[in-house]
Amino acid sequence: MRKAIIWILIVAIVLGFVYVGNNLFISNLNPVDLTDFLPQSGAVVKFKDYASISNFFKDLSRPVSDVENYGSGYLLLKNKVPVLYEVTKSSDVSAFDLSIKNLRKKGFNTKTLWIKGFPLISASSVNKSLHISFWRNYKMVSPSKDSIEYALNGMLQEEPLLKGDSDFITLWENRMEDNFSGVIFPQSKDVFESSLKVPFLKFDYPLYFGFNNGTFLIKSHSNIVSAELNFAPYDFSSSLLSITLPHTSDIKKYLLNSGLSFIVGNKVGIPVGSLTFLSSYLPGEFALMSKDDFVFIVKSSPTNNSMYTNELKTQLKDVAENKMLYNGFPVINFSGSNVDFYVLEFPDEFIVSTNKDVLLKIASRSVSTINSESLSALITVNKNFNHIVDLYNLNVNKLVLPFQDTRCTAEIFTNNGEREIVMRLKK
Repeated sequence: MRKAIIWILIVAIVLGFVYVGNNLFISNLNPVDLTDFLPQSGAVVKFKDYASISNFFKDLSRPVSDVENYGSGYLLLKNKVPVLYEVTKSSDVSAFDLSIKNLRKKGFNTKTLWIKGFPLISASSVNKSLHISFWRNYKMVSPSKDSIEYALNGMLQEEPLLKGDSDFITLWENRMEDNFSGVIFPQSKDVFESSLKVPFLKFDYPLYFGFNNGTFLIKSHSNIVSAELNFAPYDFSSSLLSITLPHTSDIKKYLLNSGLSFIVGNKVGIPVGSLTFLSSYLPGEFALMSKDDFVFIVKSSPTNNSMYTNELKTQLKDVAENKMLYNGFPVINFSGSNVDFYVLEFPDEFIVSTNKDVLLKIASRSVSTINSESLSALITVNKNFNHIVDLYNLNVNKLVLPFQDTRCTAEIFTNNGEREIVMRLKK
């Protein structure tokens, strides 16, 4: 009897572990719904094909989308209630009459009202009600009469969401690629404020989004023409955060303002704020390899390399130097009570790192580079960076990836004289 009880307990425990493990495994496999971070209120979404964005809103827009298959138009979201603006097709029969005909075919009872000088069709069936109005060549459909009235107020320029909104005027223009849809918010609200943030990066509005080969793309435009980088950044596959900018002074600013200087300064012992080479106006790259390791690369020359090395010697007291050659290039190890890092001098680069293995890979040219001549900035963030943020309480925006993936990249580059930011979230 005792053995039977023990075996029952063992089987129960094993089954419990299998159940919990299976649920954890399944939860890690399921991608997060895009509705978790795309807006559901106070936004306007422009689309060229409604079917391509319907999954973004699912149950939210289904009461509307069940009526018919929409083509291009807009989706207005107010208090999580959708209003679809469909571009009506040219026909000898008015859009008003066609709508009544289609609704009655689908079993709706209809009656006609007037609201703010516009015709309004109120339709109802056993478990659904819809309201439809018309403005220019658009048909507005919503399950809520109040939302239709709000949409008409916007068209009449009585509501702040659309009144004199430069983002909405831009969104009205046809400037998107075929696979992109656009979204704006009142007063350019940060779409990712609560669920998706990228350190050091602000989006300009309107935003455009779409899918391409399993990758969710977010694009924004700016009228600011950025300088060419003229520097091929290294692609560190293990880095938690890497950032490349045209001016290393910007990197220094980010380090000081974000709290990453704690790692580079207090933790490693390099006084970030006083180093001359971090104030250089030459292209550079900073990558955080782990909670303790980093690599900093700046465009340089043999003359500047000597100046940077002497600067380090001046700033760091009671530090031993161990010089060596690797692959024909000088490598210096600075070590002391609270300092242990390496310097690698290339003819065209000056590199500081706490990770000797990474430094030697660079010296052997085994670290790949990203070939993008027009690239002016690249930010790559591994979602493990969140642990760094929590651990050190860094003053940076926290990144949360919507997919079960290890990294997110944001690129800033110029396109026909206009700056573009493209963010890629791979599924």
